[in-house]
Amino acid sequence: MENILNIIFTIIIVCWILILIQSHRMFYIFRTKYPEIARKEIPDAFKIYANPGKFIFFFRKKNITLLRNDHTIWQIRKQILLLFFLSFGGLAVIVCISIFFFF
Repeated sequence: MENILNIIFTIIIVCWILILIQSHRMFYIFRTKYPEIARKEIPDAFKIYANPGKFIFFFRKKNITLLRNDHTIWQIRKQILLLFFLSFGGLAVIVCISIFFFF
């Protein structure tokens, strides 16, 4: 049972690392293609330090039509959403297994 939990936990960590990589990639592609929109809409878009607004911008409802027009950014956004659901599904499985077997 511990092996299964370790495998699921490893998958979750890999998903989070891939989310981090893909979100940075998506942000820099967007910032390069649309610098005016990035400057207006994304807080601190051209500063080095991290800001959650840089990530949240891509998941607001008002920006979906803009993002759908760019095939590359839209595909990366869909990958990030899939990785999120996969990681949270893995967390749900770990919680269910731990409740069922360890309590």
